[in-house]
Amino acid sequence: MKNDAKTKIMAAALEIFAKYGYENSTIKAICKDADVNIAAVNYHFGSKKDLYLAVVNKLADRLLPQMREDLESPRFKDIKEPELFLEELIKMAVSCDKDDIHSYWHEIMHREIFNPSEAFEFIYDRNFKPFIESIRSSLEAIMPNYDKEKLKYFLFAGIAQTHMIKGASGMLRGYFGNDIYDDEKMKKLAKEITIVTCNGIKNV
Repeated sequence: MKNDAKTKIMAAALEIFAKYGYENSTIKAICKDADVNIAAVNYHFGSKKDLYLAVVNKLADRLLPQMREDLESPRFKDIKEPELFLEELIKMAVSCDKDDIHSYWHEIMHREIFNPSEAFEFIYDRNFKPFIESIRSSLEAIMPNYDKEKLKYFLFAGIAQTHMIKGASGMLRGYFGNDIYDDEKMKKLAKEITIVTCNGIKNV
Protein backbone atom coordinates (compact mmCIF):
# COMPACT_ATOMS: atom_id res chain seq x y z
CA MET A 1 0.00 0.00 0.00
CA LYS A 2 2.85 2.36 0.85
CA ASN A 3 4.58 1.67 -2.46
CA ASP A 4 1.29 2.21 -4.28
CA ALA A 5 0.97 5.67 -2.73
CA LYS A 6 4.57 6.48 -3.65
CA THR A 7 3.99 5.37 -7.25
CA LYS A 8 0.84 7.47 -7.53
CA ILE A 9 2.64 10.51 -6.12
CA MET A 10 5.52 10.12 -8.60
CA ALA A 11 3.13 9.76 -11.56
CA ALA A 12 1.11 12.81 -10.58
CA ALA A 13 4.21 14.87 -9.81
CA LEU A 14 5.72 14.04 -13.20
CA GLU A 15 2.72 15.40 -15.06
CA ILE A 16 2.35 18.50 -12.90
CA PHE A 17 6.04 19.43 -12.83
CA ALA A 18 6.22 19.01 -16.61
CA LYS A 19 3.11 21.10 -17.18
CA TYR A 20 3.64 23.90 -14.68
CA GLY A 21 7.32 23.86 -13.77
CA TYR A 22 8.85 23.49 -10.34
CA GLU A 23 7.96 26.92 -8.96
CA ASN A 24 4.31 26.84 -10.04
CA SER A 25 3.63 23.28 -8.93
CA THR A 26 2.22 22.65 -5.48
CA ILE A 27 2.21 19.63 -3.22
CA LYS A 28 -1.52 20.18 -2.75
CA ALA A 29 -2.18 19.84 -6.50
CA ILE A 30 0.04 16.75 -6.73
CA CYS A 31 -1.73 15.10 -3.80
CA LYS A 32 -5.11 15.87 -5.33
CA ASP A 33 -4.16 14.21 -8.61
CA ALA A 34 -2.55 11.27 -6.81
CA ASP A 35 -5.51 10.92 -4.44
CA VAL A 36 -3.28 10.87 -1.36
CA ASN A 37 -2.86 13.16 1.61
CA ILE A 38 0.03 15.58 2.07
CA ALA A 39 1.45 13.45 4.87
CA ALA A 40 2.20 10.76 2.26
CA VAL A 41 4.50 13.14 0.37
CA ASN A 42 6.27 14.10 3.57
CA TYR A 43 6.67 10.44 4.49
CA HIS A 44 8.02 9.23 1.13
CA PHE A 45 9.98 12.28 -0.04
CA GLY A 46 10.30 14.83 2.76
CA SER A 47 9.93 17.98 0.68
CA LYS A 48 8.82 19.34 -2.67
CA LYS A 49 12.44 19.68 -3.79
CA ASP A 50 13.23 16.06 -2.90
CA LEU A 51 10.10 14.90 -4.74
CA TYR A 52 11.13 16.92 -7.77
CA LEU A 53 14.62 15.44 -7.75
CA ALA A 54 13.20 11.94 -7.40
CA VAL A 55 11.01 12.51 -10.46
CA VAL A 56 13.82 14.00 -12.56
CA ASN A 57 16.30 11.30 -11.56
CA LYS A 58 13.86 8.52 -12.37
CA LEU A 59 13.32 10.04 -15.82
CA ALA A 60 17.05 10.44 -16.33
CA ASP A 61 17.79 6.86 -15.27
CA ARG A 62 15.33 5.67 -17.88
CA LEU A 63 16.19 7.97 -20.77
CA LEU A 64 19.86 8.99 -20.56
CA PRO A 65 21.26 5.49 -21.16
CA GLN A 66 19.17 5.31 -24.33
CA MET A 67 20.43 8.72 -25.44
CA ARG A 68 24.03 7.65 -24.89
CA GLU A 69 23.34 4.40 -26.73
CA ASP A 70 22.01 6.43 -29.66
CA LEU A 71 25.26 8.41 -29.74
CA GLU A 72 27.19 5.13 -29.88
CA SER A 73 25.04 3.73 -32.70
CA PRO A 74 26.16 3.63 -36.36
CA ARG A 75 23.83 6.57 -36.98
CA PHE A 76 26.39 8.77 -35.23
CA LYS A 77 29.53 6.64 -35.09
CA ASP A 78 29.76 6.45 -38.89
CA ILE A 79 29.57 10.23 -39.29
CA LYS A 80 32.83 11.85 -40.36
CA GLU A 81 31.71 15.48 -40.67
CA PRO A 82 30.74 17.66 -37.66
CA GLU A 83 28.03 19.35 -39.73
CA LEU A 84 26.29 16.02 -40.29
CA PHE A 85 26.66 15.15 -36.61
CA LEU A 86 24.91 18.37 -35.57
CA GLU A 87 22.19 17.85 -38.15
CA GLU A 88 21.52 14.32 -36.88
CA LEU A 89 21.54 15.52 -33.27
CA ILE A 90 18.83 18.08 -34.04
CA LYS A 91 16.74 15.54 -35.94
CA MET A 92 17.09 12.99 -33.14
CA ALA A 93 16.00 15.49 -30.49
CA VAL A 94 12.97 16.62 -32.46
CA SER A 95 11.82 13.10 -33.30
CA CYS A 96 12.16 11.63 -29.80
CA ASP A 97 9.04 13.35 -28.43
CA LYS A 98 6.72 10.62 -29.70
CA ASP A 99 5.72 9.34 -26.27
CA ASP A 100 4.79 10.91 -22.96
CA ILE A 101 8.05 10.05 -21.18
CA HIS A 102 10.23 11.91 -23.70
CA SER A 103 7.73 14.77 -23.75
CA TYR A 104 7.81 15.11 -19.96
CA TRP A 105 11.61 14.98 -19.96
CA HIS A 106 11.82 17.71 -22.56
CA GLU A 107 9.36 19.98 -20.76
CA ILE A 108 11.15 19.69 -17.44
CA MET A 109 14.65 20.11 -18.90
CA HIS A 110 13.55 23.03 -21.06
CA ARG A 111 12.17 24.81 -18.00
CA GLU A 112 15.37 24.14 -16.06
CA ILE A 113 17.49 25.61 -18.84
CA PHE A 114 15.50 28.82 -19.20
CA ASN A 115 14.24 29.24 -15.65
CA PRO A 116 16.46 27.22 -13.28
CA SER A 117 14.86 25.94 -10.10
CA GLU A 118 16.59 25.64 -6.74
CA ALA A 119 17.44 22.08 -7.77
CA PHE A 120 19.21 23.08 -10.99
CA GLU A 121 22.79 22.66 -9.80
CA PHE A 122 22.15 19.07 -8.75
CA ILE A 123 20.20 18.32 -11.94
CA TYR A 124 22.98 19.78 -14.09
CA ASP A 125 25.74 17.78 -12.39
CA ARG A 126 23.84 14.50 -12.42
CA ASN A 127 21.91 14.73 -15.69
CA PHE A 128 22.95 17.52 -18.06
CA LYS A 129 26.70 17.32 -17.64
CA PRO A 130 27.13 13.57 -18.35
CA PHE A 131 25.05 13.83 -21.52
CA ILE A 132 26.90 16.93 -22.70
CA GLU A 133 30.18 15.11 -22.09
CA SER A 134 28.93 12.20 -24.19
CA ILE A 135 28.22 14.57 -27.07
CA ARG A 136 31.58 16.28 -26.61
CA SER A 137 33.41 12.94 -26.74
CA SER A 138 31.59 12.03 -29.94
CA LEU A 139 32.53 15.35 -31.51
CA GLU A 140 36.16 15.03 -30.46
CA ALA A 141 36.31 11.66 -32.20
CA ILE A 142 35.12 13.34 -35.40
CA MET A 143 37.34 16.41 -34.98
CA PRO A 144 40.49 15.22 -33.15
CA ASN A 145 42.54 18.23 -34.28
CA TYR A 146 39.81 20.82 -33.84
CA ASP A 147 40.50 23.74 -31.52
CA LYS A 148 39.10 22.86 -28.07
CA GLU A 149 37.69 26.33 -27.50
CA LYS A 150 35.85 26.32 -30.83
CA LEU A 151 34.56 22.86 -30.03
CA LYS A 152 32.89 24.28 -26.91
CA TYR A 153 31.10 26.88 -29.04
CA PHE A 154 30.10 24.27 -31.58
CA LEU A 155 28.67 22.02 -28.88
CA PHE A 156 26.85 24.83 -27.11
CA ALA A 157 25.40 26.11 -30.40
CA GLY A 158 24.08 22.65 -31.21
CA ILE A 159 22.43 22.23 -27.83
CA ALA A 160 20.97 25.72 -27.96
CA GLN A 161 19.53 25.20 -31.43
CA THR A 162 18.02 21.89 -30.40
CA HIS A 163 16.26 23.37 -27.39
CA MET A 164 15.09 26.30 -29.49
CA ILE A 165 13.37 23.95 -31.91
CA LYS A 166 11.92 21.88 -29.09
CA GLY A 167 10.81 24.73 -26.87
CA ALA A 168 9.66 27.44 -29.26
CA SER A 169 7.01 25.45 -31.09
CA GLY A 170 4.53 28.34 -31.11
CA MET A 171 7.00 30.73 -32.70
CA LEU A 172 8.18 28.13 -35.22
CA ARG A 173 4.62 27.30 -36.26
CA GLY A 174 3.78 30.98 -36.51
CA TYR A 175 6.83 31.73 -38.65
CA PHE A 176 7.10 28.60 -40.80
CA GLY A 177 3.53 27.28 -40.70
CA ASN A 178 1.67 24.70 -38.62
CA ASP A 179 3.23 21.80 -40.52
CA ILE A 180 6.84 22.73 -39.66
CA TYR A 181 7.15 19.64 -37.42
CA ASP A 182 6.36 17.29 -40.31
CA ASP A 183 9.30 14.96 -40.90
CA GLU A 184 10.45 16.37 -44.22
CA LYS A 185 10.14 20.02 -43.21
CA MET A 186 11.94 19.37 -39.93
CA LYS A 187 14.77 17.64 -41.79
CA LYS A 188 15.10 20.69 -44.01
CA LEU A 189 15.04 23.04 -41.01
CA ALA A 190 17.69 20.96 -39.24
CA LYS A 191 19.91 21.11 -42.31
CA GLU A 192 19.54 24.89 -42.74
CA ILE A 193 20.14 25.58 -39.05
CA THR A 194 23.23 23.39 -39.18
CA ILE A 195 24.64 25.30 -42.16
CA VAL A 196 24.13 28.67 -40.47
CA THR A 197 25.51 27.44 -37.14
CA CYS A 198 28.61 25.86 -38.67
CA ASN A 199 29.36 28.90 -40.80
CA GLY A 200 29.11 31.07 -37.71
CA ILE A 201 31.39 28.83 -35.65
CA LYS A 202 34.04 28.88 -38.37
CA ASN A 203 34.27 32.66 -37.90
CA VAL A 204 34.71 32.50 -34.11
